[in-house]
Amino acid sequence: MKILETINLTKHFGGLIAISDVNITIEKNEIRGLIGPNGAGKTTFLNLITGYYKPTKGKIFFNGSDITGLPPYKIIQKGIARTFQLTNFFPEMTVFENIWLGINSISRKPWDFYHHIGSLKYLNDKVLEILNLVGLDQKKHMIAGNLSYGDRKLLEIGIALSTNPTLILLDEPMQGVSPEEKEKVVECIKRISVDKTVLIIEHDIDVILRLCKTITVLDRGKVIAEGTPNEISMDINVQRTYLGIE
Repeated sequence: MKILETINLTKHFGGLIAISDVNITIEKNEIRGLIGPNGAGKTTFLNLITGYYKPTKGKIFFNGSDITGLPPYKIIQKGIARTFQLTNFFPEMTVFENIWLGINSISRKPWDFYHHIGSLKYLNDKVLEILNLVGLDQKKHMIAGNLSYGDRKLLEIGIALSTNPTLILLDEPMQGVSPEEKEKVVECIKRISVDKTVLIIEHDIDVILRLCKTITVLDRGKVIAEGTPNEISMDINVQRTYLGIE
C-alpha cells in the first residue's frame, strides 16, 4: 500500500531547476533511502513534501489525498513530520519538555497556564513512551543544550514523533554524529520503522545500505536510479555521479 506518491514533481528557482519531473512512490512501513551528491535536490524534495516550498508543477499524494501546495501546519496535521540537517529544538528546556510541547500542540486538551506540566498524565505518558522509543528515557531531565550531538539527533527524532506522524522524513540524521553514537541513531530508526514509514536522506552510504530495502538516487534534480542496495551499488550511473567512479 503506497503512502506517498509524487507525479512529475518539479521546482524552479528562477532559471535553476532544482527538481525535475520526479516520480517516487513509497510504500507503507518501508525505510526508503534518498541519496545523491550535494546539490542533487534532496532537501528541496523534502521541502516540497512538507509544504515549505510550493512546486512549480506536479502533484504530491499522501495516503491517496492530494496535499500539493498545502502549508506546513496542515501537512503536519495530515501525518507527516520531519527533521532537519541542523538540529532544531529548545536548548534551554529539558529533554522531557521538548517532547511534551510537540505532543501538547496536537492534543485535544491542550495545556493552559492553570495546570502544571506534571499534572497532565495523558500527555506525560506519551512523552515517556517516545523517550523510551528514541532511547532518551534516562536523560529526560537533562537540559537539551547539554546533550551530545548524537543525543540531539535522537531528541529531534523524538520531537518529530511527538506530532504522531505516519510518515517521518529524516534529513541527514548522521550528520556530525560520532561513530560511537551512530549505532544508537541507526537502532532508533529501526525501532520507529516498526509502525512508521521513513524517508531518509543520508550521505553515509553504509547506513543507507544497512537500513533501506529500496534506494532512490537523485542527481541534478532528476531520479537517475532506483532499486535495492545491490542494484544501486552496481549501477554505473550511480558509480559515476555519486561515488565518483569513472
